[in-house]
Amino acid sequence: MNYISLLMGKGLTPYQGEVVFKDPDDAQKPFAPHYEKQIRPLVEGFEGNRIKALKKVRLLTFLLIPVGILAGIILYFILQEGFMSEYDLYFVLAYVCILLLIVGGILGPIGAYDSKVKDKVFPKIFSFFGDFVYDQSGMSSVDRFKSSGIIPSYDQEETEDYIGGEYKGVTIRLTEAHLETEHRNHKGNVYYKTVFKGLFVILSMHKNFKGQTIIKSDKGKFGNWFEDKFNKLENVQLEDPDFEKKFEVFSDDQVEARYLLTTSFMERLLKLTALFGEKEIQASFYDDKFLIMIPSCKNRFEAGSIFSPATFEEEINTILAEMNEIFQIVDTLKLNQNIGL
Repeated sequence: MNYISLLMGKGLTPYQGEVVFKDPDDAQKPFAPHYEKQIRPLVEGFEGNRIKALKKVRLLTFLLIPVGILAGIILYFILQEGFMSEYDLYFVLAYVCILLLIVGGILGPIGAYDSKVKDKVFPKIFSFFGDFVYDQSGMSSVDRFKSSGIIPSYDQEETEDYIGGEYKGVTIRLTEAHLETEHRNHKGNVYYKTVFKGLFVILSMHKNFKGQTIIKSDKGKFGNWFEDKFNKLENVQLEDPDFEKKFEVFSDDQVEARYLLTTSFMERLLKLTALFGEKEIQASFYDDKFLIMIPSCKNRFEAGSIFSPATFEEEINTILAEMNEIFQIVDTLKLNQNIGL
């Protein structure tokens, strides 16, 4: 179903079908029993809320769109006839404000529904992984991770969608972050540029690494040369050609870096890159942490389309796949074991 179908009155009856979960091949337990116990009881209520929200969207569309059309016709004649021409700009701005209010009014029920799904359902999904919590407001600050050596300078930050828990003795924290730097144009007006937008994944092992090892995206011969010139860490040469094509590794402890970057770990990081669809992943082993920065224009951990049934199948399958890759990194690196670091 889509927006046009909704306006024609379709899709306004509760969904009665079944759901299918794509459990990872190496999943330790299936999701279905957890779904039946924790989430299925919420489905009927949310499906009712979804239908109510769609009906509001449909009603508001029929009420507000004519207002926008009428305002557009009035504006057209004002501009054509030259009525009060010195105020034309103000009329145009007023019309734009009217359109924004119309769009905001129509989309309001959708935003309210999505927020309720994230607030009530997402914590239930993440509880499948154990003692995990979810908070859509995000992490308090990413400034605490500056010593990782991979966080760019920024003046303003915004975070959302915090996930935290423990897997095999390793503390896992995830949050979406948007970092910006402040600039001024030739008139002195302030504007902001994005320096990072994406996902922070922080794994804490409760034990310190001897040195610091940084993994950055490959920037080509000139970019890598420039990086070497201004980097206090030494370049680490690895034998995996696929990994070398995508990443450059720097460390102040060559032995530890090679011990950490095993063939299986490099394969896992490449798979994580493919899963998230991004080429600019960066990572850092430092102190007792392993930080992964995954840039992405896409907002993750969002509610599925309101035009889809409130079974949460799409959200669950996406979260299962992404969290499984994070857990596999812990397993691959054996971060929960004493590996002599």
